[in-house]
Amino acid sequence: VFISIDTLAARNLSLHGYERATSPELERLAKDAVVFEHCLTNAPWTLPSYLSVMTGLYPRAHWLELDGEEVTPFDRWQLAENRLTLAEALRARGYRTGGFVDTQWLSPIFQFPQGFDVYNGDGAMASFADPTKHIQDIVQNLLPPWLAAGRASSPPFLFLHALDAHGPYLP
Repeated sequence: VFISIDTLAARNLSLHGYERATSPELERLAKDAVVFEHCLTNAPWTLPSYLSVMTGLYPRAHWLELDGEEVTPFDRWQLAENRLTLAEALRARGYRTGGFVDTQWLSPIFQFPQGFDVYNGDGAMASFADPTKHIQDIVQNLLPPWLAAGRASSPPFLFLHALDAHGPYLP
């Protein structure tokens, strides 16, 4: 299980020493999990950063050299078919692979689902004004059918991406 919470600062988590109890569920999970104490990103924004997370390559490896007037910086980032992803490597070793994300930056238009048996980005269409349509919706409605469909002989690899901490930045 790979849980990623976009833009969540570790310095604000009691799991990492913050004085208020801000992350009791993560603290419970951490007792039986691998917790990375020192993590740095290879890019300052979601798409190139996660392309690197899933491939182990620097962001520049996912930059497309395109010409044309209609090309935007967002058109330039793609997961090339010849790049091996974490999901592909695990699937080749018999894992069931599932990805559940709630950001458009990890959508199929960037080829991000490469290697996942099941990939769902329905949460990406939700508004920040509706807090029930992000991680809560994924965990309550989308994840249980995937988990229930699993076979005991196939270990699961689950990538769960939450954007909830990203906004809206309201008190």
